[in-house]
Amino acid sequence: MQDPMNPKVYLMRWNPSISSFTLDDYKKCVEKLTYGLFPMNWSIREWEEARKGDFFYMLRVGDEKAGIVFNGQFLSDPYPDDDWAGTTKRRMYVDLICSNPSKPDEEPRVPMEILKKEIPNYNWEKGASGELLSDELAGKLAELWSSMPQGQVTDI
Repeated sequence: MQDPMNPKVYLMRWNPSISSFTLDDYKKCVEKLTYGLFPMNWSIREWEEARKGDFFYMLRVGDEKAGIVFNGQFLSDPYPDDDWAGTTKRRMYVDLICSNPSKPDEEPRVPMEILKKEIPNYNWEKGASGELLSDELAGKLAELWSSMPQGQVTDI
């Protein structure tokens, strides 16, 4: 059983050019924020230890706006469902509550260049969505996230 006082941290990856979650979808989520939050579900590769209450960072990849664009928390344990890409493969998903979103057409809160410079021993550009981060890496990412200006949108 997972210790609720020590949640895990995952890196989710999003490439708007190939994902079923498009840039337009992201814009709609940001436009309809409720208390600065929006819900969604996401596929998770390393799901075996994931639990409701774990945290995540969403890394946008594949375009000039690459970087951490929002963070949040898992609202569910992982569950199986159909493949988002439309294949016959089954995938595992988690329900998410997303917070602190960057404006979709602006720089992410933590741009890719800063991730590479400040945490150079991690491959930010390649990998699956839903990678479990080590405590050390999660701590470094949390420090970096909190040190960056908050250019995100809110629903005032």
